[in-house]
Amino acid sequence: MRRALACLATAAALAPGARRAPRLTASTPLRPLAGAGLAAALALAQPVSARPPSPSVWQASYADQLHPGCERKISIEKNGDRVIAHFAGTDVGPKGIGDKVFLACSPDNVEKYKLRTWAFDGEIVGDRIDAGDGVHAGTWNVNFKGAENPWTGIRWKDGNRWLKLEEE
Repeated sequence: MRRALACLATAAALAPGARRAPRLTASTPLRPLAGAGLAAALALAQPVSARPPSPSVWQASYADQLHPGCERKISIEKNGDRVIAHFAGTDVGPKGIGDKVFLACSPDNVEKYKLRTWAFDGEIVGDRIDAGDGVHAGTWNVNFKGAENPWTGIRWKDGNRWLKLEEE
């Protein structure tokens, strides 16, 4: 806490027109400064990109690079301190036909293999989502302006990506 306040004091001292920074010593009473000062110092000390996203950003439809044209949707529900993710979507082919199925939900594949729907739940904690199945565990990804191939969505631990679709 003292280090954060010292950083804030240094920033104030370097600001244009500053006369001198407040002097903090081991005996400086910090309780009066703890409220707004600590909150401001912590907000400034953590870059925006490092902050976990709001749980509401996960609630969306996605494009799955391993299953083009198949539906992928996450809705969220807050249950006390927990954030529950409800996954829902479509695939083609019978359930459990392999570790990774690279089938698109194209009209030909739907006719050949039939379309099936699925749903399961997981949990969101900070910038992580996990369904507990060893496959659907990943992190929220946001590329910043100037990124070579920018995308926003979920990077799964198996390397797959779900790209967040723009709301209509």
